[in-house]
Amino acid sequence: QTQFYSNTMFAFLFNLCFACVFSVTLDSHHKDIHVERIAFGSCSNHRFPLDYIDNIVKIKPDVFLWTGDIVYGKTKHGTDLKNIRENYQRLKSHPSYQQLLASDIIIEGVYDDHDIGMNDADNRLLRSIQNEAQQLLLDFLDVDSASNRRQRNGAYAVHKLGDDILIIMLDTRTHRSPTIIPSIGKWEFPFMAWIASYLRYLTAYFGFVSDESTTTVLGHEQWDWFQEILHSHHFQSSKLVLVVSGTQIFTSNPYFESWGHFPAERMKLVNMIQAAVASPQQHILFVSGDVHHAELLYGNAEYGPLEVTSSGLT
Repeated sequence: QTQFYSNTMFAFLFNLCFACVFSVTLDSHHKDIHVERIAFGSCSNHRFPLDYIDNIVKIKPDVFLWTGDIVYGKTKHGTDLKNIRENYQRLKSHPSYQQLLASDIIIEGVYDDHDIGMNDADNRLLRSIQNEAQQLLLDFLDVDSASNRRQRNGAYAVHKLGDDILIIMLDTRTHRSPTIIPSIGKWEFPFMAWIASYLRYLTAYFGFVSDESTTTVLGHEQWDWFQEILHSHHFQSSKLVLVVSGTQIFTSNPYFESWGHFPAERMKLVNMIQAAVASPQQHILFVSGDVHHAELLYGNAEYGPLEVTSSGLT
């Protein structure tokens, strides 16, 4: 566990004042739960066996978090998510998933590119498609039709477990700018995903980075929301904070999509958290998916935090 803390009393008082100013509405608060185990995963392809669901039920976590790519599908001509809708329904009606839903396990989640319907999706996707993908995700998660999440411009959300655990789920697709060489992974031709990965490697190898003044990962609205959370009582009172990102944050592998292709945005994320945490008893854990392998990422002296990636459920 990695500790973030400020070294001065000024920082503590500054954060305390902000906690009084910002009043953040939680998307859910499970007040009476005692959490001992949290499970999470991503990349569940309906074309493969779904045995992993039975394993989740067997280990009996208190919470299960989807970190993206809950289903795989494609938009039809970039305007129709019928395929995504059908795959959500297929997964949700599966006997094993019905057993998961019947348990006491709390289920929350956020989408990534494949459950939006386009590989390497970013903010170039039609807004109507992104909005529909968001509603399909919320339908799958059984989010109330009157929830604020239904009106939000993105799938980001914040949840509290008891008094001590806060889960911040970031949407790294809806507002994210294209990489410096826009990905061609969405093109439906052979080997496009591989070529897109190699282009990402080349840009990193030659030191090309996105223009800091025009690119973003979360977008202005989500950044403002994130800042309000960090300065809220809900954050300040939590001993453990999970920050969920569909794509990896601290990987040094340039082949994959990650925050590493937006270094200024990654530094902004870290700096905001470091400035907000005022107690050495508060622990920050980053959780991610997308890359089809599991990985533990330890931050260096520059970043500090610990990231856990769980991907490739099927």
